[in-house]
Amino acid sequence: MKRLTGSLFFVIMSVALFVAGASLSSDRSAAQGSPQGPPNGLGVQVLNVPLPVTGTTTTTITGTVPVTGTVNVVSGETPFFQSSVPTCDALNRCFVKFPAVPAGMRLRVTRIHGAFYNSNVEAFVALDLNDLNGQVFVTPVHPFAAAYLGTALSFNEATDVVFAAGQTPIVEMGTAGTFNPTTFNRLGITGVLQNVP
Repeated sequence: MKRLTGSLFFVIMSVALFVAGASLSSDRSAAQGSPQGPPNGLGVQVLNVPLPVTGTTTTTITGTVPVTGTVNVVSGETPFFQSSVPTCDALNRCFVKFPAVPAGMRLRVTRIHGAFYNSNVEAFVALDLNDLNGQVFVTPVHPFAAAYLGTALSFNEATDVVFAAGQTPIVEMGTAGTFNPTTFNRLGITGVLQNVP
């Protein structure tokens, strides 16, 4: 009797597992076979086609400025960028004095950037107003191994400093050590010249 009960239990469990498996399998195949998206084939078709844009923008940029990509120009604003070889008036201080802001305009400096090569010293970079004692923004710069470029100092810092007409922006780098004054070194600013209402 025990043997018959054990065999009966085995048969009942096998049938139950078969029914459960068949039920799950039919649900999955029904889901895979039905179309996805809205009924009646009203799916969305995505096209990768550029849309035409019309309109004109006029801007004046002095010098040669290579531009890649899209430039959004607001009326009354002129993009400004300058990167120059710095003047080093001491072994531990180098700077670039940019042109004074023209009358009737203001210069909004949005980034200061630069790179010094073969200089393995901790340093700082500052954005100055009119002279080398008028720092309005100062941040540290740390040396790093730049493979075949040697040890370098490099930065690209966001700012939001506005210079009025007649004011002169200056970017300076300083250190307690000494810089290697090479013509590969650069200091620069990026921003926009804005008409003053």
